Amino acid sequence: MWITEGPLKADVLAQALSVRAVGVPGVSVWRRAVAVLRACAPVTVVLAFDQDPVPATAAAVAVQVQALADACAAQGWRVEHARWDPQFKGVDDALMAGAALEVGLR
Repeated sequence: MWITEGPLKADVLAQALSVRAVGVPGVSVWRRAVAVLRACAPVTVVLAFDQDPVPATAAAVAVQVQALADACAAQGWRVEHARWDPQFKGVDDALMAGAALEVGLR
């Protein structure tokens, strides 16, 4: 199960990778996603949030992503992180450009 920011990114992920994806309305609004995940009973959760070039924004996003990762790990799910070329802000941009994704532990 993949989690990203926004329904469009989730749709792109689902189509491009043939995976189940949840799009939260914003990185700080991740708590309801955990309830959705519980209903889906994932083994692994892959987090794919924007790579913001602004350091202060990137730091704030990282705090929220870590909180989500901790909440998922507390449910017993393996947590992995998606990474892609930093020239692309979102996972959807990277996928649409044909860029490679790397998925693994942080």
